[in-house]
Amino acid sequence: MQSVNMLMMDATCYESYIRFPTDVKLLWECCEWLWEKTIPDICKMFKEKMPRSKFLEQKNKQLFYSKLRRKTHRKTISRKRALLKLLTKGIESLETLLHKTKGGKLSQKLTACFATIKTIKEQQEYLFKNKASKVSDRIVSLHKPYVRPIVRGKENKPIEFGVKVHMMQVDGINIIEHASYDNFN
Repeated sequence: MQSVNMLMMDATCYESYIRFPTDVKLLWECCEWLWEKTIPDICKMFKEKMPRSKFLEQKNKQLFYSKLRRKTHRKTISRKRALLKLLTKGIESLETLLHKTKGGKLSQKLTACFATIKTIKEQQEYLFKNKASKVSDRIVSLHKPYVRPIVRGKENKPIEFGVKVHMMQVDGINIIEHASYDNFN
């Protein structure tokens, strides 16, 4: 090592690949997971009748909403309200199906995803009812619930999603001092 008396320190973010999360996208992702993947699989496995829902109707509405070029505040609020109702019904239906089948346990991965969906529902209901914009430990991705938004204040990307790292560089060797998905100073 030649120049050990010089130390450079920097905090950076190593981004995780996730699409930019909006409340509507996140709620729809949860509804799809429940109504298209999990509930039908459990119904087939235990030969139960599929619970009634307005999922197909909401699927068409979501497709129409996602194709809109300009999404007005009123339409966004309407979608959130409808998706929160559908998500609540989906969670209740899945819990009653699991209770009916008694031996019907979800795998560890599905149980973790279901717990994440419940947390997302609680957070989104809080945001919707209180007209708030912030929630502590906000979940922005269903399949990567550990990722948090990190405000960086850059011109091209004000918010990044991934692990924040504080690193030191001595003579070209990088040493990671601290790494966390939560924001830190």
